[in-house]
Amino acid sequence: MKRVLEGSYAVSTAVELARAQVVSAYPITPQTHIVERLAERIVSGKMNARFLRVESEHSAMAAVIGAAATGVRTFTASSSQGLALMHEMLHWAAGARLPIVLADVNRAMAPGWNIWADQTDTLSQRDTGWIQLYCEDVQEVLDTVLIAYRLAETVRLPVMVAMDAFFLSHTCEPVDIPSQEDVDAFLPPWRPVDVLDPDDPRAFCQLTPPEVYTEFRYKMQRAMETGIEVYREIDEAFGLAFGRSYGICEVVLAREGSVAPLAVVTTGSATGTARATLSRLSEQGVEADLVKLKLFRPFPLDEVRRMLGAYERVAVVDRNISFGFGGIFAQEIRAALDMKGDTETTVVSWAGDGGTFDIGLQALSGAAERNDDILYVCYDNEAYMNTGVQASSSSPYGVSATTTPPGAPKNVRKKNILQILAAHRIPYAATASIAYPEDLVRKVQRAAKIHGARFLHIYATCPTGWKIPSEASVRMARMAVQSRVFPLYEIEDGERYTLNPETKGYLVDEYLKTQGRFSHLSPAGIVRIQADVDHDWDRLRALAALR
Repeated sequence: MKRVLEGSYAVSTAVELARAQVVSAYPITPQTHIVERLAERIVSGKMNARFLRVESEHSAMAAVIGAAATGVRTFTASSSQGLALMHEMLHWAAGARLPIVLADVNRAMAPGWNIWADQTDTLSQRDTGWIQLYCEDVQEVLDTVLIAYRLAETVRLPVMVAMDAFFLSHTCEPVDIPSQEDVDAFLPPWRPVDVLDPDDPRAFCQLTPPEVYTEFRYKMQRAMETGIEVYREIDEAFGLAFGRSYGICEVVLAREGSVAPLAVVTTGSATGTARATLSRLSEQGVEADLVKLKLFRPFPLDEVRRMLGAYERVAVVDRNISFGFGGIFAQEIRAALDMKGDTETTVVSWAGDGGTFDIGLQALSGAAERNDDILYVCYDNEAYMNTGVQASSSSPYGVSATTTPPGAPKNVRKKNILQILAAHRIPYAATASIAYPEDLVRKVQRAAKIHGARFLHIYATCPTGWKIPSEASVRMARMAVQSRVFPLYEIEDGERYTLNPETKGYLVDEYLKTQGRFSHLSPAGIVRIQADVDHDWDRLRALAALR
């Protein structure tokens, strides 16, 4: 159905078609028409939703956060100082992974007092974790709101739909309004998994320790990164359903088949003016291509580099400013074009046994579970040596350290870190020793050629902590391998075991007796350690035989 709609009414029409269930907003020029129209539709019974009147924009966002947490589809709108007042709650909405949709009518920030178009209000919120989509015309405004709901509910992040004040909010244009049935087919009801429910009480957004907080932020970043492809798929699906799609970036060539010397980059309503201007310049012999950027967060780095990398010059039309640096779109595009792709660097994490077995095990486990493309190297000398030879969970049974003195030596076995990593089914994990440098180099070279999480456990001595002469360091490390206290082996995909090289099977007491850290051991303690070593070796041989 074709109708002439004001841009603000295009938003409210899309929200109604999306079957939003809770709307909350505080009036501010030039956003007001959006929520006035929604309030009229809700009060008249034509829209099945609840309108929450609140005392500020901060409260409006808080209200839709609470509503979205119960599993309903929500909407709010704002502009300028109002969006700035929401700032704290924008972080809450994104951190809680709530698929809220907000329409912002881009308006200048005061002072001086100004109600006209400027994009600094939304761009100053770019680091809050909200996806941002910018619109060129009224038809795109209506369509983008519908796309925003499906995008938000797919990646579980809130979406901000930006439209320029007055150029779009108060301009009337012919708009193709899709039927409710077609919208329902494109945007099915939201089916959240975790919601606030009195019959199934849970706690949300509680006190979060640093390591968990960091994990949450990592997951938000991953959701943002996947949002680029998800948006592309949803935009294509929208095009199939309604005959219109917008893409991430749109390129309009001045001359078919080749790029011009100059690309002019625009966002929002300025794109329409640029289309007409560049067309006229082309008639006068001045060639410049138009590049329209729609998706700003997540920033489409690869898309921008692919589309703009071929141009001699790039001019960015910014309706915003980051004081002290310049136009915000310009600085991000400049950074994207200055970056060089690097597909050959291997990311290496190097840590000691305490930082691996104890402090960092949670982060290491998370990286292994995600199969992050890193090579993690653990340098294991079996205690917190740098801080004074305190025992760690990598310290072996019976050892004495400053926290396990000879009268009360460590009474539990060393944590089997390689088996823990193997349980994550990472592509490659291996032990190595300073006493076998050729084997170590081979394993490093092999790990470097593998993609995914890789783990090297390197055995090293510490003369001070082990109470041995410095010149005995390599000999002790070699005896650890040959006595099978520290066997050398590899594990592929958590299942395929390879032993290397074959050990001589010296008695464990030959390895222990020259180390002062074991000098207190009784014969019974040595017998126990020998039994543990034999048991572990038999198990490794059995696993290696399964290849």
